[in-house]
Amino acid sequence: RPRLLVGLDRAAPPERQRRRNPRLELGRAGPQGGTQNSPNLPQNSPRNIPKFTLKWEIRAWSWAELGRKGCRELWTRRPPCRSSLEVPEINGLEVNQRDHWVALAGGDGAVRVLDLESGAFTHELRGHQDLVHVVALREQLPQVLSGGEDGTVRLWDLRTGAQVQLIEVHKYQECSRPQLGKWIRCLATESDWMVCGGGPALTLWHLRSGTPTTVFGLAQPQHHALFHQDLVLSGGVGPALHLLQLSGDVRGKVPVTPAALRSLCLHPRSPEHQVLTVAGNSPKIDVFTNLGYRAFSLSFT
Repeated sequence: RPRLLVGLDRAAPPERQRRRNPRLELGRAGPQGGTQNSPNLPQNSPRNIPKFTLKWEIRAWSWAELGRKGCRELWTRRPPCRSSLEVPEINGLEVNQRDHWVALAGGDGAVRVLDLESGAFTHELRGHQDLVHVVALREQLPQVLSGGEDGTVRLWDLRTGAQVQLIEVHKYQECSRPQLGKWIRCLATESDWMVCGGGPALTLWHLRSGTPTTVFGLAQPQHHALFHQDLVLSGGVGPALHLLQLSGDVRGKVPVTPAALRSLCLHPRSPEHQVLTVAGNSPKIDVFTNLGYRAFSLSFT
């Protein structure tokens, strides 16, 4: 099977294309064609981040061809829609490396699954009452977790296409923060555990029982989190990477370049040489070879 690079193409209006041409991006984006500023939404909500987009596409390249002159994408896909004016935004994606499919978080409230070999959409999972911000994949099961603006985390079984679990995170007093909203922006899972947050506090959950076990004492909304060994790594509003123990204690707070973190990526294939990249509201991507300090930054200007 060929190794693929998958990315999102968010085309900007002509006046912004001269300043920025985002060929490959991954993460949260706003509504088509402009800025949404709702007085009913907290300023920290991802929906209040101004974005300018006209189309939402997923493109795939072969790693083997990327270094060659004239390399072209293998295929380009858009989520199914009734017309070109109604293409739903793609807020995030997660790739299943073993079975070669990708789960997409949609701005129309749907979670979609795309087969990477054929480029065909195989599932459209609906249940969220508002846009979906984030998806996460179970390791050993064909299941997808999704978190959205409606304050819920939903577990989907791809064997049946059915929702098998619903957690209304914002309704739990331990982690509810109504002053910040109920939206779920970060979500990660490992074995029978899940960590999620956004408007609600970042919280560790036991999935089988559907109960919160640890609420992390971070005042600011968190935008991305992941499990790493016996830690949870998280980032959000503020220029810091948080190293959190599962008990809730903060092991470390590492300074980073972005004023707000949007993406954490841990290289999964080399346990001897772990590399963590941190990106956010900055033209720089921080690179960590040791979680205690930033090794260097890549600048994109």
